Amino acid sequence: MSAPPTERRLARGQHREELDASVLKLGEVFGHVDAAMTMSEAALIVNAIRERRGQSTMGSRPGEMGVVGGGSGDGLNNKQQQQQQRGNEPPTTEAMRKTLEYLDVFVKFRTEAATRHVESLLSRAQGLHPFERAQLGTLCPEEAEEAKTLIPSLGPKVDDDDLQILLDEVNEMRRFA
Repeated sequence: MSAPPTERRLARGQHREELDASVLKLGEVFGHVDAAMTMSEAALIVNAIRERRGQSTMGSRPGEMGVVGGGSGDGLNNKQQQQQQRGNEPPTTEAMRKTLEYLDVFVKFRTEAATRHVESLLSRAQGLHPFERAQLGTLCPEEAEEAKTLIPSLGPKVDDDDLQILLDEVNEMRRFA
């Protein structure tokens, strides 16, 4: 059973468009997107931007992604606090801190190599919409039935056996990455 469609609120006088991810009605903004990102891919981009700006990245080891947390409750580790106190690093905004915490919770692949490999696996899957690929890479369901429950638009377009093979490959990367 899918959730009821959501109506998008528009300015007065404009028509309302029903949004329903179960049939890939994602709205004007996302309806024509050729690519969508997993949480792991988003974390790679956030890390790259933070590195370019000279800020600490989310991971503690080279090539690894993880939250910037040191147990102090403010989302910054001791090294980052010292850098900010010395003026070497711009302060982390509340929005960035929350983004980093969110990514740390939902990132499934913590290395760039694993993230890229999973993206490659998912992009080779025939007939999947970019939204569906991103959801598979973010949610990492174990079984085809679970995937079709979480992503209803998969139901009619992909065979359970083919989907299970893809999920097994993705989850294999998750176990060893």
